[in-house]
Amino acid sequence: NFQGHANNTTIKNNIFFECGVSTNPAWGWYGGDSVTGTSADYNLVVGTGAGTTKTGFVEAHGINGKNPLFTNAASNDFSLQATSPAKDTGVAISGFNTDYSRNSRTGSWDIGAFENSSSTSVIAPENATTAISVQ
Repeated sequence: NFQGHANNTTIKNNIFFECGVSTNPAWGWYGGDSVTGTSADYNLVVGTGAGTTKTGFVEAHGINGKNPLFTNAASNDFSLQATSPAKDTGVAISGFNTDYSRNSRTGSWDIGAFENSSSTSVIAPENATTAISVQ
């Protein structure tokens, strides 16, 4: 529940999956006047169960109720499949140019932590001296 706690916040390019069963629209930033000074857009929100829309969620570029098509969420792989509705539907955010795995974000950004691309880079740990690129 963001009510009263997310004031003056920007929320963009996030995936909120299986985000509760409450039909109370005040449970979330999308609850209208429950927070002040908060801007949110380019987010994908789905309730409990793929295809479940969230009441009160309205964003000009947001996606409500669509399965994000994670590669393998059961194994904690939250990268996106090539056919994900979150692919190429995000927005560039100043100050960020890589995803969670430090892959470059260029062109049309994906919504979520991982940028989907035809090649996947595996970054070596910070103390290692080499990186491996898998095509």
